[in-house]
Amino acid sequence: MGITYEPLQPEVAERIDNLFGHKNCLIEVNPGKVLMPPRYEEIGDRIRMSEVRPDDVWVVSYPRTGSTWAQEMVWCIGNDLDFERAKMVQQFRTPLIE
Repeated sequence: MGITYEPLQPEVAERIDNLFGHKNCLIEVNPGKVLMPPRYEEIGDRIRMSEVRPDDVWVVSYPRTGSTWAQEMVWCIGNDLDFERAKMVQQFRTPLIE
C-alpha cells in the first residue's frame, strides 16, 4: 500500500491556517490521516523506501526527553569513542526523521 497525499477539507484547512498564520500549511497523509507539512509529499516515499540495515540503531523518543544527548551517546559508542569525529555537526553524523 502506498502513501497518498490530499489537501485538507476547506473548513479544517482554514482553521489550521489561521492557527499557524499562513495558507496551506498542512496536508493529510494516508494511511493514518496524519497531518504533515506539504514538503513531506516530496520526501515521504523516499523515507518509506529507505533501506534498513541490520546494524542500524534507532533512537525513538518523545520531544524534550534527551534524544539529542542519547543520539550523541549512541554515536560515540558505535564509533569507538572517536571524539575528533564527534566534533562534526550532529546532523551529518546522525540522520533524523521527525
